[in-house]
Amino acid sequence: DFKAESAGFNDGNFALLWRNAEHVSLNQRGHNLAVFDESDGTLLERASFDTYGSPTNAEALAQFINTVPDGRIVLAAIRDEGSVSMTESAHLALESIGSQLTRQVRLRDAWAIIGRKGVAIGTVPEVLKQAGEGAVAITDTLSRFAKSGRIVAAPIGPALEWKLARLSFESSPQDPIRFSVIGRQRVTGEQDTLLSNLAATEVDLSQISAQTYPQLLLAAALTSTDGLTTPQLQSWSVDFSPPPDLVTGNSEIHVQQDTVEVGTEVQVVIGAANLGLSPADSFFVNIFTGTSELLKLKVGGMPVDGPREYSALFSTSGLSGKIDLTVRLDSNDDVIELDETNNDANFSIWVVRDTLAPNIRVQMDGRAVAVGDFVSANPQVVVEIRDGGPATFTDTSQVLVYLDQQKVSYGGGAGQAQFVPQSNPEQRDLKALSIFRAQLGDGDHRIEVFARDQSGNLNFFEQEFQVSSSFRVTEVLNYPNPLQNETAFTYILTQDADEVRLKIYTVAGRLIQEADFLPARVGFNQFEWNARDFDGDTLANGVYLYKLIARRGEEQVEVVEKLVVMR
Repeated sequence: DFKAESAGFNDGNFALLWRNAEHVSLNQRGHNLAVFDESDGTLLERASFDTYGSPTNAEALAQFINTVPDGRIVLAAIRDEGSVSMTESAHLALESIGSQLTRQVRLRDAWAIIGRKGVAIGTVPEVLKQAGEGAVAITDTLSRFAKSGRIVAAPIGPALEWKLARLSFESSPQDPIRFSVIGRQRVTGEQDTLLSNLAATEVDLSQISAQTYPQLLLAAALTSTDGLTTPQLQSWSVDFSPPPDLVTGNSEIHVQQDTVEVGTEVQVVIGAANLGLSPADSFFVNIFTGTSELLKLKVGGMPVDGPREYSALFSTSGLSGKIDLTVRLDSNDDVIELDETNNDANFSIWVVRDTLAPNIRVQMDGRAVAVGDFVSANPQVVVEIRDGGPATFTDTSQVLVYLDQQKVSYGGGAGQAQFVPQSNPEQRDLKALSIFRAQLGDGDHRIEVFARDQSGNLNFFEQEFQVSSSFRVTEVLNYPNPLQNETAFTYILTQDADEVRLKIYTVAGRLIQEADFLPARVGFNQFEWNARDFDGDTLANGVYLYKLIARRGEEQVEVVEKLVVMR
């Protein structure tokens, strides 16, 4: 649709040229023009000439129109005033686009035309009003007939397998519709014509590889030689097997810790689902920081609507500060999907320097030793080094052990220690063991341990204990005392015993309970009792006696103490 509007100085003072409601005029004083392609109405050029100001401008108007090829559509309109400096050449040029009123335009008249170059005078829409009579407007429509045309459908797919194209159309023998099938390459996105010059209503597509061409386009070429009838494309469609659609999201990513020490392995749980219409085969799951790959995990297939969680570990070695990470499903692009824009999820962690010292634990003959505890003269000493961070202990210089101020050397000889680095998934904090058998004499002793991790964090452990060559039972007591329903007997053995027994008596000397096989290891021991007699009855309130008997070979020691039952 074309429209030209004009108004002289006293009637609105404008010159507006339109194409399909789009304003294209320069709207300057004098003659305003716009030139359009006669086949499709495309705007080609526009200009404005002040034909009030100078005859030179009128000559420029003539030259502009004279260079326009025949057949082109030319819209023209006057703003303000366009007659004073007009020349014969300018009038002739306007007459070449069909104007029969150009020579009648007077001072500040409104004039507009929708002309066409090379047509006869008076054969095009044109309008003129004298100054003071108001603005003018004129419209016309360009109707275009094409003898041929081509239509291409939007991309169809993606698909796992192509089956059949169905076409419904009407055409004449002299002007048939010719169809083609275009494939869009999966890797490059380039389009290849796979089938052409088709005229059947059904086309077998099963030989087209969906792996290579996951998307197809249908195209049709239509012709009408006489311009009176045109082919009719009624419908077209493609049958195919739809693919899966792997999906994840930021809310589906869960990390065990969002702040870790450098080098720590971070456990991440990745939630995903298949929202497509077909199961997915196996694929890779990756974690990236920028372009660096931290994890590549191959996972099994996924059924339709089958939510899955994938647990994985990745190392933070070499990372520092706030780390932004991306989880990507099917990073190798092995799976054809409905939509690959929902395969990524993002999360962040903080990686900080290791500032925690390792933890040291010492056991002798399988038990921790308290200050002043008795141990055997030849105990097996196990030093455990634990660290919750990523530190590793692979060097004997990281763990130093001193026994009575003498350094315990590492080696395979008597009295030397074995250094055993640890890597146990069930005890991730256990980093190393130092194991040796000590030779100790009677008296007080001290063990000292220094442990330093790779970050330079140092920890120190020391403990005093004693060894006795005589067999004794010390520190015998029960707690609570008085008791209500139960109590615990504790005692210290200066050496391992062969047998420890407990006997409970009334103050009159009647034996009411007896227990054998009490703990008999050197050092601190404990035995719990439910305050019941041989018959299983609870003891009455009152005072009772108990005797603790310990035997080692031919030696036997006994300790008698009181206990009170009070409820």
